[in-house]
Amino acid sequence: MSAGFLIVENPIVLAQSNQEPLSQKQVLPISATANLAGQTFNLEVAQTREQQAIGLMNRTFLPENQGMLFPQDAPSSVAFWMRNTLIPLDMIFVYQSTVLEIAQNVQPCMTEYCPLYFPAVDVNQIIANNNNVTVDDFFVFKSKPVGINYEGLEIPQNISFLTVDSVIEVKGGRTGELGLRKGARVIVSQVPEPSSFLGILIFSAFSVLWMKHKYWKKKTTHATINPQLQA
Repeated sequence: MSAGFLIVENPIVLAQSNQEPLSQKQVLPISATANLAGQTFNLEVAQTREQQAIGLMNRTFLPENQGMLFPQDAPSSVAFWMRNTLIPLDMIFVYQSTVLEIAQNVQPCMTEYCPLYFPAVDVNQIIANNNNVTVDDFFVFKSKPVGINYEGLEIPQNISFLTVDSVIEVKGGRTGELGLRKGARVIVSQVPEPSSFLGILIFSAFSVLWMKHKYWKKKTTHATINPQLQA
């Protein structure tokens, strides 16, 4: 197996969870950016399990270059679904700043049973490649529709899940428009909190004023002393 790619047996369902009330909705602060195929995306960051479970449920609009980031405390196998989600989404599965797979233009699911989506690899492919796999061997596995608490979930024995350290959701079809492909690098940067950013500006302005004050004070003192020296 290629270095850095982890494979596990069971996924954790995160976004748009089937265990959350239908009415749940959230709009989180923009606190990160990501460079996707040369475009900067502003990202809401779902930090807690509760925030990740709600995800983009019941949102009716998502700007072209905006999305939601689902960071993981440790590399995990994750599965997403679209129940209670009103707009199509692209799901970008990332590990160590590399795109492992993209579930493109995934459609809303407003029925009781909905499929799960997660990055996977065929065990038979691993064996055929002598345990040496690359991103070309990965794919998005779409399960049969499942119900509350994953009722009816069936996973073929030859399917293994990939671990990721983050997932980014953007407007459906956006990755295709940009030409983002698996194997691409994704750089995520944190956006300073407004209070911290304001503090930096104030400190910088104060430092400049203080340096100017010292400069003019020194210049004035020098001008005052010089006539005495000449006398």
